[in-house]
Amino acid sequence: MEKPKKRVTFKTPPTKRKKETEIPHLTESIETESGRVRVTVIGDRKKPSLFTYHDIGVNHRSCFLPFFKHPEARLVFSRFCVYHIDAPGQEDGATAMDSSQPYPDLEQLVYQVSQILVHYKVDKFIAFGVGAGMTIFLHYAVRYPEQVVGFIGIGGSASQAGFIEWGKFKTLLGSLSVFGMSEAVANRFVNRYLHEITRKVKPDLVVAFSKEVLSRKAVNLHKFVNAYVNRTDVSDKLKRIKCPVILFTGKGSTHAEEILQLSHKFAQPSQVSILEIQNKSTLMLIEDPSVIIDPLCLFLGGLGYFIRLSRHEQEASSDESDYSDSQEYSEEDEEHDNEDKSNSDLIELKQVNTLNTSG
Repeated sequence: MEKPKKRVTFKTPPTKRKKETEIPHLTESIETESGRVRVTVIGDRKKPSLFTYHDIGVNHRSCFLPFFKHPEARLVFSRFCVYHIDAPGQEDGATAMDSSQPYPDLEQLVYQVSQILVHYKVDKFIAFGVGAGMTIFLHYAVRYPEQVVGFIGIGGSASQAGFIEWGKFKTLLGSLSVFGMSEAVANRFVNRYLHEITRKVKPDLVVAFSKEVLSRKAVNLHKFVNAYVNRTDVSDKLKRIKCPVILFTGKGSTHAEEILQLSHKFAQPSQVSILEIQNKSTLMLIEDPSVIIDPLCLFLGGLGYFIRLSRHEQEASSDESDYSDSQEYSEEDEEHDNEDKSNSDLIELKQVNTLNTSG
């Protein structure tokens, strides 16, 4: 008898836990001047704040949670209270917006972030944006540089859409308007998220992200993509950003050439680290979390967060790096280990010697 095929979704690996405690977890819709925004808060709000913003076609669950639940990343980011922002209409369970309903433009999306900070009484935070989320946070850091103490970006843009990009997105928007969600539309997004090699060797991710994109409401996705493609250029204003910045780009991926040239746009090029990762694309944090975890540890260490992993934890993490085939993730399953490290042999993470990582 033929074995039934595994159902693949965005998942997290099973881990051996000595002691488990529940992480505070709050999801709420916040009213802003340009509409309601869903925010998921994970962690103790007394800890330093880290805000995330996702790319087009996905939301915080599919863009970030698999990465944050990776064993090594979970140990690193358990030091923070993480605020996940879902763009309007992109959250799970969102209802279809009326086609005539106004949608925030990119600058209004940026201002929504400011209102969310006021709601949670957060004065300073680390920004972590992917794709469109990186672009939104770049605009935010330009407008409110005193509030952003660290910037992590993957695969976004500081400039307005060029003619080729604008044309491609206009074609995509036309397809969404006329035909709604389709496999062709989903494939366009999957090609943005995943490198060609990843698509060949990890077909489960292709299936999972295709289903994820198809789960969006066509009109809602149209509105978010339209806001992103009509963004303004802030590349000449990046010198206003004073905090340390680390940017990742996949070699040959969308906006790769632009990102590699951004360092001289900042007030001090030394404040910016740019890493080009081979064989990875915009969602490299899902393709292979390990390629960005060590650089992020070093970056956070430079911000004053001394992060060290025990040898036992590193060995356990290395055996569980491929989490795409393990048990299905539930948003309510927000647990982590608070193991006693008093007798652990701690190993300080060492500096990464190369910017080009093949995978």
